[in-house]
Amino acid sequence: MNLSGQSRSTLLEARNTYDLEMMLFGRMDYKMFFCTQRKFYPIHFIITDIESGEVLFDNSTDDYVEALGFSTDKTTRINVQVTLIAEDAEFRDIRENLGCIGITVLFRRTPRLGF
Repeated sequence: MNLSGQSRSTLLEARNTYDLEMMLFGRMDYKMFFCTQRKFYPIHFIITDIESGEVLFDNSTDDYVEALGFSTDKTTRINVQVTLIAEDAEFRDIRENLGCIGITVLFRRTPRLGF
C-alpha cells in the first residue's frame, strides 16, 4: 500500500471535535490509522459521506477501534470527525489538554478478481 498525501498530524485540544475533509477515489482500497499520546485515548472518529450525509462508520460502535480498512467503488468526499476523549485524564491547565494526533491513510488500486 502507498502512503496518501491526505495523511495528517496536528495538535488538538482534548474533548473537542475537529473535522477533516478527504477525497476517496473510486476503485481503491484504503486503510486509516489513528494514534495519539497515551493519556488522550480513546480516539472517537466518525466518517460521513459529505454529499448524502450518511454515516459510513462510527468507531464508538466498535469499541473505539483505531484502524479501519475499506474499499470504494466510486469517488466520494468524506468528512472525518475526530475527538480525543481522554477519558482517564485530568487537566490542570490548558497546556495539559493539548495532544498530538496522527491520521495515516494508505491506499492501493483494488485488484481485479476472477477471469
